[in-house]
Amino acid sequence: MLKEMLEIKKEMEPIIHEANVKLNVIAREVIIRRREYEIYGPMIDRIYLDNAIYVKVMSGGRDAKSDKVDIKNGFYMVFVAPEKGSSEEIKTKLKIAYENFEDRFIRDLIRLYQRFKEIISKTQATLSKASQMNVVVETNLGEATSVFKFNINIKYTKEGQKLERDNVKSAGSFRDTKTYINLIVEKNTDSKICEKLLNDVERYFVGGGTL
Repeated sequence: MLKEMLEIKKEMEPIIHEANVKLNVIAREVIIRRREYEIYGPMIDRIYLDNAIYVKVMSGGRDAKSDKVDIKNGFYMVFVAPEKGSSEEIKTKLKIAYENFEDRFIRDLIRLYQRFKEIISKTQATLSKASQMNVVVETNLGEATSVFKFNINIKYTKEGQKLERDNVKSAGSFRDTKTYINLIVEKNTDSKICEKLLNDVERYFVGGGTL
């Protein structure tokens, strides 16, 4: 399952790179003072699950306000800037300019991410069956950071448990230069259970074994 994830990630990366270049070129035709804004994206939307991508345009000014600006089906802009006339003008011009962002980028990234979500679901079901626990797999795919390090968090809970920042620990991890897999459990989880979960992940997720 990890192998399948990495294959999709590899397929997505050149599309994300080319799309990022296009998004920056479009923005720089509108934004005259280049240093005032940073352009991030395209990124996968976590709220809309796998149905949208977005570009984030950020100004470093004080008292910045965040606006969600719909561009077209499956694509929107998050515009973060102080509320002033020049910012509103740039936001309006960017909305119009980004309508020329090619649909193929939106279509291809959403299609690939839907495949990725299928692998996530399969992974969760397999590890849940092996452990008799609830499993949620989270990654940073579709975020700028995934190019440098692909983070995969596998969260295990028993019925009624809720993982919060102050009550969790790592049950173990796997890592290489480009990928980091971390198992997260409730902090009082017995070490023998942690060892079993680590073995499960190594066997079924990393190794691609079947139940």
